[in-house]
Parts: sequence; C-alpha cells; structure tokens
Amino acid sequence: MTAQIENGYTKIANELYEDLLLQIVTGSELKVILLVMRKTYGWGMTEAEISLSYISLKTNMCIRNASKVKKLLLSRNILIKNGRKLKFNKYFNTWKNPAQTARPAHRASADLPTGAVPPLPTETGQTLPTEPDSKESIKESLKKVLNIVEFLNNRLKTKFSHKNEKTRKRIIARLNEGFTVEDICRVIDCKSKQWETDVKMRKYLRPETLFGSKFEGYLMESRIKIKSGIQQWAEKHGVRMTEPHSESISLQIGG
Repeated sequence: MTAQIENGYTKIANELYEDLLLQIVTGSELKVILLVMRKTYGWGMTEAEISLSYISLKTNMCIRNASKVKKLLLSRNILIKNGRKLKFNKYFNTWKNPAQTARPAHRASADLPTGAVPPLPTETGQTLPTEPDSKESIKESLKKVLNIVEFLNNRLKTKFSHKNEKTRKRIIARLNEGFTVEDICRVIDCKSKQWETDVKMRKYLRPETLFGSKFEGYLMESRIKIKSGIQQWAEKHGVRMTEPHSESISLQIGG
C-alpha cells in the first residue's frame, strides 16, 4: 500500500526543515524531533502530551535512552517543555549547538562530594546535569510510591506497605530510569490479568517481581490498551485520566 497525503500529512515550513538538516543531531535525536513534529504539527497543534513510554514505542528506543535524548533536546532548546506537554521550537536561531550545552567531564568518583552523583553521559558524548534531591523532590517521589502501592493493593486486594524499604527502593529506581507512574500501573494491571487466576504464577504478583529487573520487558508486553483496572482505581480516587488521540493513556496523580 502506497502512502497518500489524503490519509494525513504533517505540514512543516521549508525554511525550518532546511535548517534542521544543518544541525548536528544524532539519529536518535532526529527520531524524537520528528515524532514531536508528527504529534503536534501532524494534528494541527503546537504542543502535545507525549510520554516517555510512547517515545520508546514509536522510536524503538529503550526508556532510558529515550529519556536521555529528550533531556538533551530540551537542553539545546530544540524542544520546549510546557508542564506535561512538549513542543518543537520553531525559532531555530535560539537553538544551542552541542558545544554550547556540553559540560566538562565529571571528576572521578574519589573527587566527588559525599553523596554526589556524576553527570550521565549521552549518545553524543555530552553530559546531562544531575540535580541533588531536594525535600520537594523526595516528597514527590514518596507520594508516587504511595499511589503505586495503593493501586497494587486495590488491584490485587493485598496489603503491601508503601513504607517497606525494598519496595520503595525498587519503585524509585524505576522512576529514576525514566519510567512513569502510568507505566508502572500498566505493568501491574497487565500482569494481574495474566497471573491472578494462575495458581503457580499468582505468588509472583508482588513488588520484588513486578518492579524488579524484568520491569521493562513487562512494560513492552503491556502495550495493548489496558484500561479497566486503572480506570476503576482512578475513578475511586479522583484521578483524572486523558487519552489524547486514542494512542496513549495519560495518568495524572495529584490533588
């Protein structure tokens, strides 16, 4: 089947397209840029909610790499973040080249202050700054842990504690890798449907299995649209859910 513009197209100014060709970008960066253009200009919008899991799915990158590329494009001002939404910066004269955003190589671990984390290297050899945990960020992380464990308990009728140190560490580790609360709830819902009626597998519906080293594989398996469990929990707890263009589910925790 041949692609036809009658089935939809993305309108981009020639000048913008040509200037993009002159920029120093990796293949991964270009894929994310084109995806953002597709999800915004392709729908006649200037910005849209685009989750890391959606970027990973459409660009065939793992969540961690998708997160690094997104952060790099934001640091170069090629992409702009507005709350939960992303937009492509059409004012190309405000873009920064890699040399402007590159940071000095981080010091050896022995030279780092106690508790400091070295910057993360990117595909282009640049480094992304790491921010020290503030009281606000710690509080926000713990709130996400509480919401996730609460969702797990409601889904399985269990009584896992959000204060359990190992459970907390596993969830925060996944969040630090770039996964979202939505991603984790998807995995819980998907594996619950698969294992809750299986006598041998039901015992694995626990934090150490669901949030462990196989998490990303479970997430890729759950790409099918799973709404029932998440929607029931969201309605009960007053969580607003949106489904932009029927292509992904956005879960907003808060209140």
